[in-house]
Amino acid sequence: MTINGWATSVKISLSSKNPVVGDQIDLVFQINTQTNAEPEISFTPYNVEVLGKTNSGLSIRTTVINGRISAERTMSYVYRIVVPKVGTFRINEIEVDIEGKTYKHPNIVGLSLKEALKPKAIFAHAIPSKVDIFKGEGITVDYYLYFKVAVRGVEIEKFPKLNSFIKRFQKVKDNIETVEYKGEVFRRVKKYSARVYPQKVGTLKIDPIALRVAYQSRGNSFDPFGMSRTRTKTVNSRKIPINVKELPIVNVPKNFIGLVGKHSVSFDLSRTKYLVNEAIEARLVIEGPGELENLAPFKIYENQYLESFDIKENLEELANGKAKKIFDYTFLGRRNVSIDETNYNFSYFNPENNSYEESSIKLPALQIKGVAAKSNYGAYTIPDEESASGSTKSAENSGILSGFVAPMFIGTADKWSLTNYFPFIKYFLLLLLILVIILITRQAIVGGILDRDDEFSLSYKRAMKQQDYEALYFFLSFFLLKEGESIIKALERNSIKADTKEYFGDLLKSYELEKYSDIKESKKLKIVSKHFKYLYKQYYVHS
Repeated sequence: MTINGWATSVKISLSSKNPVVGDQIDLVFQINTQTNAEPEISFTPYNVEVLGKTNSGLSIRTTVINGRISAERTMSYVYRIVVPKVGTFRINEIEVDIEGKTYKHPNIVGLSLKEALKPKAIFAHAIPSKVDIFKGEGITVDYYLYFKVAVRGVEIEKFPKLNSFIKRFQKVKDNIETVEYKGEVFRRVKKYSARVYPQKVGTLKIDPIALRVAYQSRGNSFDPFGMSRTRTKTVNSRKIPINVKELPIVNVPKNFIGLVGKHSVSFDLSRTKYLVNEAIEARLVIEGPGELENLAPFKIYENQYLESFDIKENLEELANGKAKKIFDYTFLGRRNVSIDETNYNFSYFNPENNSYEESSIKLPALQIKGVAAKSNYGAYTIPDEESASGSTKSAENSGILSGFVAPMFIGTADKWSLTNYFPFIKYFLLLLLILVIILITRQAIVGGILDRDDEFSLSYKRAMKQQDYEALYFFLSFFLLKEGESIIKALERNSIKADTKEYFGDLLKSYELEKYSDIKESKKLKIVSKHFKYLYKQYYVHS
């Protein structure tokens, strides 16, 4: 529960309200305030022993509103407690005093158990790779189905929203493994996985997933044959709290690029010498575990006579929670330019040692000389004052042919006759007949395919009906052949039509921006059934 007053808020929570007798649990006070005063915390424990108190950290967030600077301090205090006997326990008379202002909190009540609650025979469970992270730090969340009975089928009924995170969905395999959970042996299968990056500071929730499970149950005592029956039920995972901290504001480097985690950067320039108005293409690739989605392009080769065009960006997912972002640059040198070799320095935050680390890449020397003709970008060469020729002729006066003229066919006009055009009419009718046969055959094939009820057919129908990112992702994921491969990479690798590749690439980006980002597309792309049907047929042809 959270209590508020002025610019201060106090949030109090227990790590478990049903602990086993003798287990240590945490009573956590999280205080957000704009003052520098230390809070005074008091409470009365009932059937609880307080073992100690720790200050788990302080983070400061600075904001500027209407020209005024304000700083919000987040302080966390943890009381380690233990419940010595079975029964009800309470935390009573909870008060937090800050600069003479007292915040009272309702009593917290829990029930201690003699032994842990026995897990159900079928349940869903979400497991994050970390629960204490920094803003912008990536974690992997895996959603599992645990079971002790014979499971016949599992379907995702409701996907986790994860609205407070930037998400990358990962392909999972239905591999069943045997694990121990709370002292008991279960079988489990991973049904959903996502790489997530928190966008807020504080306690965020990993949303639950809803799984519809068909399973085999034993016959009851009224069944004379004791035969089993197939039943269905929906199971939901619990919400998982994630503690998100602000990045340290002390000693933040000026060249900090906003990424959390260790990253590597490579730079490629095909050659170092160019002519004036010749296109210069360069590529920068950054790879690592950070939130690369919002990373801005590096500013390289800045010169008043070096014109930069729109930078193309592409994100590719890799294995082990990593990704790489590719920036393709295009420049034009408008005059003679000479740039020496330089080092481009940048910094990222390493959560492993809680510090900022610096790295660098080498930008090769770049020379632009000479005089070129009119460029493909629509601009004429600007003569350099120091060029040897001293003057330059424009393309219009150079005598160089700058375009092409369409060919003209001149012939005699024969008198019109149906006999003269009979061969053309014959071929036209034959072509028309072939097209009709192809259309009839195609409709028969497509009709037969769409009547299927296997898993791929269901994913196709759901993608056409729901028109959202999750449904489209799982439809396209049937084309993945390599573990850890992204959907975009799989589309590029498959030998399908270029316009279909382009359409699904654009559709994925449109859905992702519409539902999982603060950036909204002005116009949502429409469903083009011919591309869906084309992929549908390709799947059954090659499967």
